Amino acid sequence: VLSVDVSEECVTRSRAAQQSTDLVALDFEVMDALALPGVSDASVDVIFDKGLVDALHPRDDDASRRSVGKLFATLRRVLRPGGCFVLVSMLQGHVRSLVERACDGAWSVDAAPASTERATLVPFCLRLRCEHETLAVGDDALTAGQRVADWAALWRAVDERIKARQPSTTVRVVELSVGLRGRRNGLDAAEEVATKLRGAAGLRWATEPKPKPLAFGVHAVAGAVVVGEDDDADDVRDRLGEALGCEAVDDDAASTSSESDGGEEAPLRMAWPEVVSVRSGQVR
Repeated sequence: VLSVDVSEECVTRSRAAQQSTDLVALDFEVMDALALPGVSDASVDVIFDKGLVDALHPRDDDASRRSVGKLFATLRRVLRPGGCFVLVSMLQGHVRSLVERACDGAWSVDAAPASTERATLVPFCLRLRCEHETLAVGDDALTAGQRVADWAALWRAVDERIKARQPSTTVRVVELSVGLRGRRNGLDAAEEVATKLRGAAGLRWATEPKPKPLAFGVHAVAGAVVVGEDDDADDVRDRLGEALGCEAVDDDAASTSSESDGGEEAPLRMAWPEVVSVRSGQVR
């Protein structure tokens, strides 16, 4: 397997990293991926691009069209009959236009999500051959290796798959602060509480709980929880307080009360969570 990059430093680092692996069949070379001058004609079965087209072509302009045209000419030169080009891309609008223009009806295309995970940004995998064949990319395939006669229909199908990977819900983010009471109010205790909060069941953190220094070495723990649009922030606070065993009474006296002596470690005591702020937005 040949991996190329135009950066000599990148290739040097890749070769060095390879020494600690068993990937002996992977060769790294400094080479222009748009031209592949060191690769013979009709000698390659598969060419895999993860983000090159996206990175080199930020817009659909004359320079990008020439560059993508050069790339596809190189692909046709080096690929064996039946070889394929696998393109992993975010498939932004300008990338779609560039690929569509470069294919010019000569390539058969499969399209499928590159991952089954839900995410805000969904990479897609296009598999292109320069001859008509029946291809398959599992159950997620949008085409069967046909030459694309209707690109608009293909992109609509891609958008439907992207939307399915991006369930969007209007939510509220509740920012909470948990105060520590008694002698155990330092950083160690705060980190212990933060761990408890992160492990609380049924919570989705927009901002993971972390210790928050106050004054004189006293700490609180702050974090932000994602809740449903109609969920009540106080209910979330109460559920969290009960789950963590917080103290229902939060007054000034509690912060100065002392625990038992005798060398025993002071118990961990938490004040009832305080709602600092509530904001709404779209979370995918």
